[in-house]
Amino acid sequence: MATALVLANGERPPEALMARRVAEADLFVCVDGAAAAALLAGLTPDLVVGDMDSLAPGARAWLTCSTTELVELVEQDTTDLEKAFYTLADRAVSEVLVLGAGGRRWDHFLVNLMTFARYADRLVIRAEDEFGTLTMLAPGPVHTLDLQVGERFSLLPLPSAAGVATTGMHWTPAPTLAMDGAQGISNVVDAVPVTLRYAAGSLALYQLSKRPSRA
Repeated sequence: MATALVLANGERPPEALMARRVAEADLFVCVDGAAAAALLAGLTPDLVVGDMDSLAPGARAWLTCSTTELVELVEQDTTDLEKAFYTLADRAVSEVLVLGAGGRRWDHFLVNLMTFARYADRLVIRAEDEFGTLTMLAPGPVHTLDLQVGERFSLLPLPSAAGVATTGMHWTPAPTLAMDGAQGISNVVDAVPVTLRYAAGSLALYQLSKRPSRA
């Protein structure tokens, strides 16, 4: 199943991180004006999706003459990131890694989180920056989390998650996590494997990039 790297038009990620993730992905997708950041880093996207209102004319002209496919969607009921998500889901992409989802404007960052939650049943979604990785966890199955003893992490309800059951965590999360109730911030791994299951809602795992050194 295909995986896509999606570069959103938020804070520009480090070029080394972009290049590494582009090399690992089957498809490199830019969200509207983020294509300019890719070109500045010497990276050519396979696909640019959005209403194209923030794509500089020079960048668009260059992309038009390249192998890049431009998917212009002018409807204004969704953000450009959501346009990219539904375009990829319709093309049988199963997993996306998003760079550039944070930074700049708070309203854009928050709506990006809402979009992650809304599409978590159609795509396996991760978002990364130089500080850490956010992974959307689907309700139902038992997740074995890629965490080490001593590692700090957070569980983030978006906006709530019910029927939460875990193993290996220092602080046992409440059965129901919610934005207006119990939180799962800054827990620590006591034992591996760390497992998590929840019955309904939407929940994300946040892991810091720097892990404790192995003995």
